[in-house]
Amino acid sequence: MDPKSIGVGEEIVPPGEAEEISRELAINLSLLNTKVRPVLRGEHPKSDGAVRAEFEVLDDLPEALKIGVFRVPARYPAVIRFSNGRATDDNQGDIHGMAIKLFGVSGERALESDRTATTQDFVLADDPVFFIKNVKEYLYFSRLVFQARSSLWGKIVFIIKLIFSRSSPWPSLKRAISKKPDSPLRTAFWSQTPYRLGERAVKYHARPDLSLTPAPAPSRSPNKLRIATAEHLREHESSFDFMIQFQTDPIADPIEDPTVIWDENRSPFVKVATLRIPRQVFDVESMNAFGERLSFNPWHTLVEHAPLGGINRARKAIYEAMSIKRRELDGFPLDEPVASDIPAV
Repeated sequence: MDPKSIGVGEEIVPPGEAEEISRELAINLSLLNTKVRPVLRGEHPKSDGAVRAEFEVLDDLPEALKIGVFRVPARYPAVIRFSNGRATDDNQGDIHGMAIKLFGVSGERALESDRTATTQDFVLADDPVFFIKNVKEYLYFSRLVFQARSSLWGKIVFIIKLIFSRSSPWPSLKRAISKKPDSPLRTAFWSQTPYRLGERAVKYHARPDLSLTPAPAPSRSPNKLRIATAEHLREHESSFDFMIQFQTDPIADPIEDPTVIWDENRSPFVKVATLRIPRQVFDVESMNAFGERLSFNPWHTLVEHAPLGGINRARKAIYEAMSIKRRELDGFPLDEPVASDIPAV
């Protein structure tokens, strides 16, 4: 296809992608540690806290933004799970996640298996771009991860590539896993990959209100992110601006390459909602267990916000299969929860 003919929001599926996604899924399932209980997530296994929140859609949005969740002013109960990408020690560099689940969202679903669900997920990370550009590169990377966990030589090869390789995806991965935040409540998060907003393509961004969340006391605890969140929320609220960035140029703002930053000078982020986190004590058994039960998936969404691009097409198969496997082994319900399931803590 001539790049000049690509429409805004249009996807281009390369030949053989479905087979590559199947191989990627098989590798991910093989890497899942089924010998421990509860079975940890394949991605972002360490929780830095699951907290209650409220997602308030602004009441003065322009018509171009009044789509799906943002159609009318509303306040949705929410749960946020903050997480580490891989590190168990918060003092180590890593990529960190912010997974948001809204409750009470009605409308047509993007996943057939979600047809009776009333949740909406937004999955974000503390780096503006994803470190892998397409499914082919994703499969290559996962094979190396599998080898690194299977043998000493594989681990050596992986480390050498991470330190010395200048070809994709290694420089982007090295930057992504270098983050050392002092608190999730003070960290900015991005969707990295694009999503639909009706007939347009957008990316999401959650920007913390630092005036509500001063820096925590220095800590060397391996769980300092959970501690910082718990100590702040015990006495104070916190807040994020939830923002949207439109794709304005299908070439400069590609759908199929999430390693590319969409230029904010050309298309600045626009606030569409406030994500409020009230005072609370969340680090209790009931809330921790609820957080582990939850499945966060960018495909838990209304069709108006359906994920776009190859990485998200891979996530559709991988996240759903991995979540089902994990929850079956742990004995968790497979259906999406409702707001009344959130523990009253």
